[in-house]
Amino acid sequence: MKNNGLMNLYCFVSSVLGALVLVWAVASYGVALHRLLVEGGSLQIVWTMLNLRHLLFLGLLLLGVPQLYRFVSGRSKTPGWLLRRGEYILYVFILLVIGQAIWQFGTGRVASCLGGVCSVSELTARPMVETILSGAMIFVKVLIMYGMAQSLRVMGCSGGVRDEVG
Repeated sequence: MKNNGLMNLYCFVSSVLGALVLVWAVASYGVALHRLLVEGGSLQIVWTMLNLRHLLFLGLLLLGVPQLYRFVSGRSKTPGWLLRRGEYILYVFILLVIGQAIWQFGTGRVASCLGGVCSVSELTARPMVETILSGAMIFVKVLIMYGMAQSLRVMGCSGGVRDEVG
């Protein structure tokens, strides 16, 4: 293989960054949950917790890509643990995106996160074009994640692949 050293470095860096992002996401969830329960948090904290799923997704993606590379390149005969469950993890994230969108539009509130700080504004105060674009972005996110899940199934990474013991 031509770029063997570069791909090994990429897999290493991706795995380290994925683990760091996951630790950051879990710590952020812990802080937000503490603020919500102990300090009698607000709707902004709930929105922040819902939007932390992006960090969680990024961490899992960073950990999954090296496993996918090893499996597709033939370095590993079986997909890694995360890759075998990737289809179902993606379905959970799809449900989270759709659930948040339903809650967002059902409550008439839209959350925008800039610079790590989430703010909540009334949906009626936003122009209709922004609302339509927000809905389109949600649709695109769902389509991309569904396509990724189906690709994992087609490649034999998940969807009935059993854990090997031993």
